[in-house]
Amino acid sequence: MAKIIRCTRLYGVAELAEAIDQRRNNISVWNSERPRRNGLPEPTFQLACSPIWIDSAEVENWIADFLVNGPTRRTRGSRVK
Repeated sequence: MAKIIRCTRLYGVAELAEAIDQRRNNISVWNSERPRRNGLPEPTFQLACSPIWIDSAEVENWIADFLVNGPTRRTRGSRVK
């Protein structure tokens, strides 16, 4: 039986990168590392081309925390404001 999920927003690599002002490659690298760097949450779904995160308290809290505290260590390619 298919699982029905209701959400208001889906995040792919591009959407997460935009939300925290980082390069897409950083999100991809962090997602591929174990444990995930900078506390990146586990994706809700893993498609063949990209992970997908559903708008949840965990993802929203991670974005808010990242925006306040920044990366846990200097990330190559991060944008300077």
